This record gives sequence, C-alpha cells and structure tokens, in this order.
Amino acid sequence: MIDPRKELEGLFDRFVPKLRSAFQIAISDVVDNAVLKDLIAAVKANQINTVFKLLGFSEAAMRPLTAAIEETFETGGIFVGRTFPKILNTSDGRMIFRFNVKNERAESWLRNNSSALVGRLEDEARTNVRNTLQAGMSDGRNPRKVALDIVGRMNRKTGHREGGIIGLSKNQESWVRSARTKLTTLDKNYFDLQLRDKRFDSTVAKAIESGKPLSGEVVDKLMDRYKANALKKRALDIAQTETIQSLNRADYEATKQAVDSGAVRNGAVTREWDTTGLDNVRNSHRGMDGQKVGLDEAFTTPRGDRLMFPGDRSLNAPAREIVNCHCRVKTVVDWFDGVE
Repeated sequence: MIDPRKELEGLFDRFVPKLRSAFQIAISDVVDNAVLKDLIAAVKANQINTVFKLLGFSEAAMRPLTAAIEETFETGGIFVGRTFPKILNTSDGRMIFRFNVKNERAESWLRNNSSALVGRLEDEARTNVRNTLQAGMSDGRNPRKVALDIVGRMNRKTGHREGGIIGLSKNQESWVRSARTKLTTLDKNYFDLQLRDKRFDSTVAKAIESGKPLSGEVVDKLMDRYKANALKKRALDIAQTETIQSLNRADYEATKQAVDSGAVRNGAVTREWDTTGLDNVRNSHRGMDGQKVGLDEAFTTPRGDRLMFPGDRSLNAPAREIVNCHCRVKTVVDWFDGVE
C-alpha cells in the first residue's frame, strides 16, 4: 500500500538536488559565456541596460531550471494517479487513470509558473547589476573589477566563473555590499556573517588586531567566496520552494483531472494542510495544520493570506508564506460518493 507522505518525501529528496543543480547550471551558462571585454566597456560607460543585455539572461537561459520543474510536476502527477483506484468509473465508462501533463490547465500552469519565475530572476539580476555598478562607481573601483564583481572570476580548476552577483536575490546582493564594507573597515561584526568563508577568519582577525587594512586582492577573494556561498544557498532555496510547489500543484491537478473525467464529484474531495511533522515549521503554518478545505477552496493563513496549496503564488501570498515551505496537502477522495 502506498504511503503518500513517505512517497512525497522521497520525491522531494529526489528532485531538490536536481532543481538545485539545474539552477546552478543555468547561472553558470550565463556568466561563463559573458564576453568580459564587452562587459568592461559597458561598465566603463555606465550603461546598465547594455551590461544586462550582454549577459543574455533570458527564459531560454533558464531552461534547465524550468525543464526540471516540469519533470517534477509530471512525476508528482503520475505518483498521485497511482493512489487512485486502479479502475475508475467515469462518465464515459470504466478507465485507467493516467496523468496528462499536456492537459490545457496543466500546461497553462507550467507556462505561467515558469514565466513568473524567470521574470522574478531577471528582475533580481537587473537590480543586482544596477546596484553593483553604482557601488563600484561610489567606491572608485575600476571597470574591470566591477565587471568581475558582476560575473565572477574564472576558477581555473573548474573552468567556471565564481563569485558574481548574478543569481543572487536582492537581499543577498545587499548582504554582499554590507560584507564588503565590514571587511574594508575591519568591522569585527564580519564574523557574524554565516555565509563567510571561515577558512580565512584568521587572516581577517590578524588585520583587525593590527589595524592594518586588508589588501584589495584579499577583500575581492573573500567576497568571491562569500558570493559563491550565497549562490549555493540561493540555489537550494529555489530548489526547495519550486519542488514543493510543483508536487503540491501536481496533487491538485491530478485530482482535478479525475473530477473532469466524471470519476468523482468535486464535492467528494477534501484537502487538508499538513506540516508533515517537521520541527522547523513557520508559526503561521503550524496554526494551519489540519485546516480542511474543498478542492477549489483556498487555505487561509492566520494573517489572512490565501493559498490553494503550500507554495502557491496564484493568490498573491507573500514570500514569507512560500519560500522554503515543506508543507503538503493531504487529499482525501470519497470514490464511493454517489454510488448506490
């Protein structure tokens, strides 16, 4: 007998690494293919739009990530279909249920979700480029160093650029600027930064103790490591958020397809918010644990935000209710409803 919670956890563990890798591959493709001399020229001319255009950040560039999301969604829908009765009595007779990822509603959700995600990533990248250019000018950094701050420096061992701001969230980019200030001013609060490379703490500590500023090369090296760690965290955050959203949406879509077939009435479906028993659950979601709604009804948070399922953005729930959520929906279908 299928244990839905255990199966979902298995799918989550399977696809989070896949989506994390897909995001990292997409970002590497963007920065690795940037032509440095062209970027330097655009930075020197302070042409923000040109710098961003030269990066080639687009929906096509993010295809590894959106393709992985589609695979997650389809696999989730197939899994949910396996929990249904083997033979369904539909309006057109008896049938075996097969999840249809090409269903118009399913395709529309995938298309809109991918477009919205890429749009958010593009907006963040554009903002990060603008802030980095402005900070570079304010600090008097030369165009080459600013360009490298944007796309990262080539790691000769891996053959990829590392330490750029492309792919970071807006908050992370502001953390980067704050971290650089702490290093250049020998602020001991630098040691409170969780994303710093602790291997170089002794170097920073000696500089603080002696009062002798770190060289520009050392600061750049430490900041590259900080940004590389931030990008890893960003990749994991996106992977976890998009995986749980895709799996929960697949559960909803598969159930809707069963209703569409006439195998069950809409009113015979109950959905329950499940925090899955984890300890690190948002207080708002902990308060929602056990909340029950119908198939087309939204869950409501204590603050009044509405979500069709954990991770859902369609009803404009804020990021505080979505990012890194691990909750799921327990869907209960009364397959005998209406049977005499």
